[in-house]
Amino acid sequence: MMAIGAVVSISACGQQSAMSPAAQPPPAGGPGITADEAVRQDETTRWASGYCTTVGGLVQTLTTMPAVDPSSPESAARTSSELLAVMIGGLDRTIDGLGELGPAPGQEGDLARQNVSADLTRIRERAVATKADVDETPPSSEDGREAIGAVKLPLDALAGLRLLKGFDATPALDTATRRAPSCADLAKRDPAAEPPPR
Repeated sequence: MMAIGAVVSISACGQQSAMSPAAQPPPAGGPGITADEAVRQDETTRWASGYCTTVGGLVQTLTTMPAVDPSSPESAARTSSELLAVMIGGLDRTIDGLGELGPAPGQEGDLARQNVSADLTRIRERAVATKADVDETPPSSEDGREAIGAVKLPLDALAGLRLLKGFDATPALDTATRRAPSCADLAKRDPAAEPPPR
């Protein structure tokens, strides 16, 4: 990521070079933005990059989950439990990672992180309860079949979650997610994470 807001002093023979106001370089960060704003934008982009890297790990986990084997009730129960175990592990790592992120440069970032973390926690609780039902219920029984059928509920909830929810509502975060490569990669791998077109 390109550093923004650096100030370079040009000197020659121990003397600062004389430059007319018209010849002065433009403020760091481009037209219409001050050096302080550029530094804050860079900080926001770094934070957003860390956020997207963290939740991107969950998307990667979902691509490695085992498939459910429906060849028999026992196989379906076993592979459903394995799938949920992988999912729960990915959720645990992501929730912990979000908690370990430093404070966002603006309160909007922290609020967006808290909301997504709360959503992931609720999905995790549902996945844990579903796994317990699958593990503890005879797979050939009616309750066992219902437990196996319920595996799709936490998966559907996670599939419908916008991991960048709230980012597009704040100009600074919206800009940061478009600048950070990890956020662009997240949007490519998870269409639901991409903010709607403006």
